[in-house]
Amino acid sequence: MRAPRWWAGAGATVLTLVLSACGTAERDAPPDLVAGREACLECGMLINELRFASGYVDSEGISHGFDDLGCLARHVETDAGPGPAPTIWVMDFEKHEWRRATDAWFVRGDSALTPMGYGIVALGDSLEAARLAVHGDGVFRYDALRQHVIERQPGAASRGAATKE
Repeated sequence: MRAPRWWAGAGATVLTLVLSACGTAERDAPPDLVAGREACLECGMLINELRFASGYVDSEGISHGFDDLGCLARHVETDAGPGPAPTIWVMDFEKHEWRRATDAWFVRGDSALTPMGYGIVALGDSLEAARLAVHGDGVFRYDALRQHVIERQPGAASRGAATKE
């Protein structure tokens, strides 16, 4: 017994809707990063400390990560690419939870020893960011991240990882 023609058309429509919804959800989800297994897309170093991590999921559903917020900013500055920009995610430095970069607060301080020495951390709470900013350069939002990296520390990535002397 054959199924009615409308059934095949309805099935194809449902399948298309499900697949398109999955693609949207994946692209808007935080990257799937595992400490010690993923390399930073910008500098190539292993992402060992997720509290400094950031990243995105591309249009094909592939996660891309960064070991330092400075690497993320440099990548966005130099390699934006065509098409719609993906949702950028950052790890909350204190709560170890993913946050959309546009919803996070950023603090830069010379005493913050981040993997590549940019000294920037992300927080999900403005009060926590203000508390940490007492010893830093103040609190700023994602739209100012590139300015803090490119204009204030133009050679940080070339100096290598931060060291405490």
